[in-house]
Amino acid sequence: MISKNSFLVKLYENIKRRIWLPFLMLIVQLFEFPVAATIAMNQLREYTMMAPEALEREMRYSLEIVLGFSPVSAIIAIIFGVLAAIQGFGYLYSRKKVDLYHSVPVTKKSRFGVICLNSLLCFAVTHAICEMLGAVIVAGFGHGDLGFFTHVLIAVLLNCISFLAGFAVAAVGVMLTGNLVVTVLGTAVIGTYEAIYYVLLFGEMRLFFEHYSGYSPLFTWLTKFWISPGLLAFRIMVDLYGAALEMTCCKEMLAQAGYILWLLVLIVLYLAAAYVLYHIRPSEAAGKAMAFSKSKPWIKVFIMIPMSLAFSCLFYILASNTMGFLIFGIGAGILLSHMLIEIIYEFDVRAVFHHWIGTGIASMITVVIICAFVFDLTGYDSYVADPAEVESAALTLAGNTDTLYGSFYDEDMSWMPVEETILNRMTVSDVSAICTLAENSLMLEEETVDQKGMYPGTVKYHLKNGKDVYRTIYLDYNEQEELLNRIFTSEEYYTAAYQLFSEDFEENISAMSYRYSSMRETSQGQTTDVDQLYEVYRADLANRSFQELRDEVPCGVITFAMKSKDQNDDLWDWSYPVYVDFTETRAFLESKGIVTVTTLNTEEINKIEVFGPDTYTEDQEYADNYSTWEEWEFTDPSEITEIADYIYSDYLMQYSLLGRTSAYYANVYYEGKGEKYSDYYSFRYGKLPKVAIEKMK
Repeated sequence: MISKNSFLVKLYENIKRRIWLPFLMLIVQLFEFPVAATIAMNQLREYTMMAPEALEREMRYSLEIVLGFSPVSAIIAIIFGVLAAIQGFGYLYSRKKVDLYHSVPVTKKSRFGVICLNSLLCFAVTHAICEMLGAVIVAGFGHGDLGFFTHVLIAVLLNCISFLAGFAVAAVGVMLTGNLVVTVLGTAVIGTYEAIYYVLLFGEMRLFFEHYSGYSPLFTWLTKFWISPGLLAFRIMVDLYGAALEMTCCKEMLAQAGYILWLLVLIVLYLAAAYVLYHIRPSEAAGKAMAFSKSKPWIKVFIMIPMSLAFSCLFYILASNTMGFLIFGIGAGILLSHMLIEIIYEFDVRAVFHHWIGTGIASMITVVIICAFVFDLTGYDSYVADPAEVESAALTLAGNTDTLYGSFYDEDMSWMPVEETILNRMTVSDVSAICTLAENSLMLEEETVDQKGMYPGTVKYHLKNGKDVYRTIYLDYNEQEELLNRIFTSEEYYTAAYQLFSEDFEENISAMSYRYSSMRETSQGQTTDVDQLYEVYRADLANRSFQELRDEVPCGVITFAMKSKDQNDDLWDWSYPVYVDFTETRAFLESKGIVTVTTLNTEEINKIEVFGPDTYTEDQEYADNYSTWEEWEFTDPSEITEIADYIYSDYLMQYSLLGRTSAYYANVYYEGKGEKYSDYYSFRYGKLPKVAIEKMK
């Protein structure tokens, strides 16, 4: 016989009072898992013509979204956790219910444990049922195996942990507040507070630090999240989701093990804090905004600081980086946040005149933080590494890095971010050259950077103490030509900057094909020639100078391509520019019947239309907004010949280091071989023909 005061009886009584909660969870998750799995499997029937490997890939994508490590499932689990905590402890909002519950001979410890365990069971049971139903449906379609079911079970476990993360945060929110509205607001603040500060931190650095770079390992470490269970649970699921799609799930699970363990520790700490607050919470707190009067000023300060910082950044941006509006934003943020918080605390408009001490403290902290960024009190923006402290360095130039440096793929042929990959691969030992570039950049005034059209780049210092430091620098390609040429022609630079020089590329070259695209033609090369082309092109690329990259537009682009090993439709390609001075490459291509330099046949051109801003001034040749545009028509053969020498296809311009186009463009109209058609071309920045300039003026 079970005692009426047994823990199981209390669980049963508690579930009867909140029976709608598991039903809601069940209904939502029936659509989330079994129904979604059925739809996904039916959609896969449309891919029956695919190769088996391609079909397997599509199935993996579909099932990962529906039943695997889905970030959407994690978000829903976190929301259910918040809902369960607010509903389970919701009686604390009513003084009558508090008196009734506390009159029952049940200890607070027991009641707290019953609500927590009951909430977890409601979610865990309904979630496991729905996930496994979805897995059974998938197996019924012939796609499930033991590994798949194991994968689903791990996903169930992680989603239950995500539920607990949301529950723990909301439980603390309930204990600190006295009514539903304030609880929801408080839970949102507690759950996202860490992310808000990170966004503000990175935003302030981007606004006020001219040499800010987002590649620092510190930023990656911070955005893993360390004090917000819900955010950490979501981040873990996002990382596992990406790994599962790339078939590296086991490796990523091991990498995430420490974070999962820390998440469990955070959940325990939050639940322990909620229990302590629950135990000492006064009964008369029901209905009030805040349960503990002593917590009001501290919470007010913690909320006012990010609000004031956000307002200061907002007004600073809206006023085009005006310091006066930055100060105005600080004041507006402090005043509005003070008024809002005091009104919520007291439910009275007159409360805006109360408790200015906390407001003063928050104001001083906000001003100190703003000053730290504006005046670079941390020394971040003025940092230049001492060459004696640097073991190696790396440098990338800004622009379209995918075309400037080509693509990068890992050993699983997954695309890798180009600039980040180069910075991680490159170890230039000539650190003095890169440090000098950074020092020259530091001495430039912000106005000079804007007026002279300086070009940004990213530098990475690998210090002898093992730390990596990243900064954005600004380069004058003319004044710093000697240093840049010294860096670009070093073997350590170009072998890291182009995957073309890597061993894995060389191992796969025999499986590749190639094509060559010039200004107006694309030619497909013979697969048997690719090894020879690879050798001559690699030699030309190694011998190119920075001056060539800076001053010339490529005459064509070589694309090396390789099909997927499982014979599906995947095609990986690497595209690299060919310059006129790449004599060996051009000679090889032309020996195979490929024309490497194509020009416009002016005899076939009827007219050229140049269009752009209605007036021409050299200092405004490149701008984003103009009030009116105009077209100028050129039909004289001499004019057409002159303009034709200044225009380039947008495709080739993308592969130019200075791929910055003018604000003026051209439509070229042909009439040859019985056809009429037109092509669209661009002018290089600062390179307009005199005949066009004269007519524009």
